Amino acid sequence: MSRRSLILAVLTMSAALAAVAQENDPASGETAVGKEPADVSEWIGKLEDPNPAIRLKAAEDLRGLDPDAAEAHASDALPALVILATDKERSIQERAAAVYALESIGSVATNGTDAAVKLLSVLGDTTDEPFIRDEAGRVLAKLAGPDTVGSLVKMWSESDRNGKDNALLILRALAERSPETTVPALIPFLDDPQPLIRLFVVEELGSIDLAALGADSTVTSALLEIAKGKDPVVREAALAAIGKQTGMDPVVAKGAISALIEIAINTDNERDVRGASVTALGNLAGTDPVVTKDAISALLIIATSNDYEEDLRGSAKSALQDLAKRSPEATVPAFIQFLSDSQPLIRLFVVDELGSIDLAAKSVVTAATSALLDVVTKAGTKRCGHDRSRGRRDRSWQSGKRISA
Repeated sequence: MSRRSLILAVLTMSAALAAVAQENDPASGETAVGKEPADVSEWIGKLEDPNPAIRLKAAEDLRGLDPDAAEAHASDALPALVILATDKERSIQERAAAVYALESIGSVATNGTDAAVKLLSVLGDTTDEPFIRDEAGRVLAKLAGPDTVGSLVKMWSESDRNGKDNALLILRALAERSPETTVPALIPFLDDPQPLIRLFVVEELGSIDLAALGADSTVTSALLEIAKGKDPVVREAALAAIGKQTGMDPVVAKGAISALIEIAINTDNERDVRGASVTALGNLAGTDPVVTKDAISALLIIATSNDYEEDLRGSAKSALQDLAKRSPEATVPAFIQFLSDSQPLIRLFVVDELGSIDLAAKSVVTAATSALLDVVTKAGTKRCGHDRSRGRRDRSWQSGKRISA
């Protein structure tokens, strides 16, 4: 049983025992727990009753309101529930019941989001009960709106582990539920003076399908500016975020690839940053034919040129190989165009890569086979003519040995 399940079980038992004790105590002088009040307003008033059991029962009853009653009484019930939920002098049982009632009423009330925002004070209080903070975070993940983004980002950067985890949970739920409003709220933090906040926001933006929101151009431009900055860790994260946007508009992607190439070949940049740029190049390729060709062209030059460090060449080779496995239908036609490249090393690399792809299982088998046979024929013709001039003929190319070598 998880910690949360155990606490919930204990809370349920405690609430039941408290209710029974109150009902069986005629001398208590308090309103009997379990006696249904005349109207919902009476329940709301009981949230301030001096008897803990009555406050607990009132919160539980409010949680059970039907949607129409919840909407009708939300303006009075939600503020009272917030007071109880955030009062550290009250018991865990009462506060948890108030949080659950907030969730229930806030889910149907038009002002539920405004009330839920008040629970942020619980999340940010590192001295508060972890269970209550977690439950408040869970409810905020359902109810919080984009106006909480600033507070959540700040909480993530300043709070303890519990606060960071809950802030991240809420932000990701927001991004999934309302990306069209969450992304604009995150963008200003790309200019935050704190590197950790920039890093956090960059990584979160990378997890969102920006193209689907029509935000790929704006955000990609901002991420490219960060990728040209000074902090290598944040720069790498920005490049990785760009590479995740595989649905990017072709025009935006073409511009991004040009910028990525500049970063990759600039020897003044850190090697890890250049490697991240190469990886992003490979990730962006595969959707649009023009974008794919441009990316592959740059990667082939880096992979086969001794002008670049061995690890950067290795990154380019890995990016090309991953691309061929991930999207052979887009990669093979682009590879074929480079079989006639003026650089022998590029032609050799492309032949090797085409040979490593399971062409027979793909729709590109005819075009690839024809292109490879053309290369073999041309190579064989040149070799035979050369050998005749020297008085001998080497027919090894006919057996396929020269291709497999």
